[in-house]
Amino acid sequence: MRLPWTHHSERIRAGQIVLQWLITQMPKYDAFLCFNHAADGKLAEELSVELQRFATPWYQLRARRIFRDRGIVSAAAQDALREAIQTSGYFILIASPASASSDWVRHELTEWIRSRPDASERIRIVLSDGEIAWNEPRRDFDLDRSTATNTALFGIFKSEPIYIDLRWARDAPRRVGRPEFTEAVATLVAAISGKPLESIYGLEFRQKRRARAAFAIATASLILLLISSIYSASNSVIRLREAN
Repeated sequence: MRLPWTHHSERIRAGQIVLQWLITQMPKYDAFLCFNHAADGKLAEELSVELQRFATPWYQLRARRIFRDRGIVSAAAQDALREAIQTSGYFILIASPASASSDWVRHELTEWIRSRPDASERIRIVLSDGEIAWNEPRRDFDLDRSTATNTALFGIFKSEPIYIDLRWARDAPRRVGRPEFTEAVATLVAAISGKPLESIYGLEFRQKRRARAAFAIATASLILLLISSIYSASNSVIRLREAN
């Protein structure tokens, strides 16, 4: 005869197993950012910061986690890199002739493609230099004209992938804050968040408005506190003089 509480404990254990499995299926990072350090290191840094900041509530540091490779070559770093690729929801590639010829970029792409059956559906391409050309009859990238396409990308797409053109940003003195850069960031955030682009823009606008309101309230509070302190100090001086 089985005791009644054994059924309850088994249910709890089964629930714990299911919960642990669900946790392992959840991405650790919203996106993995792949790029060539020499060619696009600065662009990748700014893009990573904006992707984490965009449409973030004023009281939060960031709304999403983006893994950006720091270029550290060691066994431990490679293990961490592999884990980050395998536990990211999306793969963002900054494409350029430098990344197309990079063995390191090829390694990261190959690891992503190997680890996910839906790899091609979750790749987002940002073009920073060179050309991306599609050969429709072959249903693949054009090998002769695609100077920014790493060979690891050949043969994985069923139709021409949409990419974001940021070639203007390579030599631009300022990127963050420009409408074209904001649009690129919003487009990527919408993709990795699974939300319409319009709602992402709306969320960013509301968060900026709330941040301005919070800043105004904080500033007014500090001014009132300063006035109160000055008033209290003045009264103290007056009382001290009267006492003397």
